[in-house]
Amino acid sequence: DFDNGYMISDGNGNVFEHSPETNSPYYKTVDKCLYAGPLNYYIERDAAIVDLQTNNIINNDSYNSVSHYFSNVLKSLPKALSLTYLSTKGFSITTSYSSGIPRTLDYNTQGSCGPLAFAIMLCYYYDYVSTSYLSTYYATYTSALHSMLINYYFPTIQTTYNQLVDGSNNYFSDMNINSNSVFQITSGLQSYMYFRINNQKKPFIMRLVDCGDAGNPWSIEHWLITYGYRDYYMNGQKYNTEVIVNDGWGHNQVFITYNSSYINGGVSFAH
Repeated sequence: DFDNGYMISDGNGNVFEHSPETNSPYYKTVDKCLYAGPLNYYIERDAAIVDLQTNNIINNDSYNSVSHYFSNVLKSLPKALSLTYLSTKGFSITTSYSSGIPRTLDYNTQGSCGPLAFAIMLCYYYDYVSTSYLSTYYATYTSALHSMLINYYFPTIQTTYNQLVDGSNNYFSDMNINSNSVFQITSGLQSYMYFRINNQKKPFIMRLVDCGDAGNPWSIEHWLITYGYRDYYMNGQKYNTEVIVNDGWGHNQVFITYNSSYINGGVSFAH
């Protein structure tokens, strides 16, 4: 029940992602659509696999590895509960957000999602915490901010945990703001999310890994901003959680079903 929105689910009714206010990434696509997990949209065009977000042709080994991993994730999921069943079992939903809405920046090209996620966080802090996090120029001209971060703090394509943490801390040190205050979350991520959203009312950077193993030579990683979550209950017992994200492609209000197979870490500020 929405004018612009989409939902992606499997044959058993398990929903992987949806949005009540954003058109499907496949909207108006005439080519064969291929889905390899949350925020991983591909099409088959002239016998080639193309990344729908970047329009880059994807190496077959890379796509096959990601697709195979996600297929195994699908096999491990239980059959979703029907709406008829839920309606008789005390079905309820709770939704929580940070105290502000991230900006919808869309400058992610050639693997710059890490610097872009940090840029979105800086803009959030400028908008809702303190104007000391950014100069007025960079807060206004956010494409210049993104370019500056790539040139000076994140020069390597496809930012790793350490690179994202180190580059962010170097920026804060140069700005004389809470240096060495950026840290990675590799365990207890869901607990941290509840604390961050409920207690601190602030977003954080979350990491999607679509081959499940960062050491996999075909692993595809993506950094995004989590600024809310939604829990689903039945008779008072939680049975599903979704993270509410800024997808790094210019959209807020994208809901992704929480699953440690493809959500396994994050980066945050200790302020």
